[in-house]
Amino acid sequence: MNTGSRFAVDGGFLIIVAAAVVFDAGRLFCVTLIATAAHELGHYLALRFKGCSVTRLRLCLTGFDMTYSGALSYRDEIFSAAAGPAAGLALMAIAAVAGGYMRVPALFELAAVSALLSIFNLLPAYPMDGGRMLYAFIALRSGERAADRMVCVSTCAVILLTLILGANALLRYGRGFMLIAAAVWLAAYRFIPRRSR
Repeated sequence: MNTGSRFAVDGGFLIIVAAAVVFDAGRLFCVTLIATAAHELGHYLALRFKGCSVTRLRLCLTGFDMTYSGALSYRDEIFSAAAGPAAGLALMAIAAVAGGYMRVPALFELAAVSALLSIFNLLPAYPMDGGRMLYAFIALRSGERAADRMVCVSTCAVILLTLILGANALLRYGRGFMLIAAAVWLAAYRFIPRRSR
């Protein structure tokens, strides 16, 4: 669903909303949406600070997807990528402290989700922020070809490790589906060609 040239909502996001309603996970969905919005706000502010303009915001299956105009150096790319997890960790600290004072369980949930989202995004796997930072750092030092090879290896290692941990948790404790889903998503993003929009 396209609501304008600068903002769009795709079917994947609507599926998440429908699942939250069906499984009565409304509060968790709202908490996750707030944590994701704070994460993307960090990226947005970093891009604006570096002189880039956000041209399109899309709500999709994986959250928010921003398209921007302007060129970033490798150092600026590291700064921009790190700003998302940094904003998430700041929100975690604020929510945890506020939850302690106000005794509101939802704030502790927000702190936990923000922490998990930030940690997950720091994994050295593309397109996660950690993968983008690793690519920019290696490209800055050794060139794009070396960066491509290293990020490919690190992404495959993260996919394999996440699959193993998820399968182990699923077999031993009956949990771990989210880890397996994350590994499948990373593998799909890495290996399945995508159509240009």
